[in-house]
Amino acid sequence: GYPRVHLWLSTPHHTDMDIIVQIRKISATGTLLEHLNYPCPVPVDAVPNVNTAKTLGPQGFLRASHAVTRDETLSTDHEIVYRHDRAESIPAGKIVPIDITLWPMGMVFGAGEGIMLRVAGRDLCYPEVEFDPVEGEGSGGDVGEKEQVHEVHCGVEFDSYLVLPFV
Repeated sequence: GYPRVHLWLSTPHHTDMDIIVQIRKISATGTLLEHLNYPCPVPVDAVPNVNTAKTLGPQGFLRASHAVTRDETLSTDHEIVYRHDRAESIPAGKIVPIDITLWPMGMVFGAGEGIMLRVAGRDLCYPEVEFDPVEGEGSGGDVGEKEQVHEVHCGVEFDSYLVLPFV
């Protein structure tokens, strides 16, 4: 089945946010692990950091303003479906519930290994190819633009959670 998250999120300075969630496997000592996408008789560290060769874990994506397009006729307890046919901005600082379905993926765990849920505003996977950025590229927007901050709310009022299917 599909893993999914239910998060209560806000952003203090903006009226929208891109939300990317990723499940990462961690070692018994807490080290983030990565895995090869194909059988290969070399250590994972010897393979280039590109997503065609390595996977870090399943991800899910949603632009917060598109949460209003959730299609209840197609969504199930296991998979949330959005139409993405309109957008509704969110007042800066308002806490909103967000549901995101992640890619299905089989993961095998050894003794003591665990998971980490990462939440970000950008893709968390490796790029498709290794490259050196062009000088000045990737400045992150206009000078003076307020940093995009995602705040995850949890606790009694905010039931943020991760659902994992097990076999």
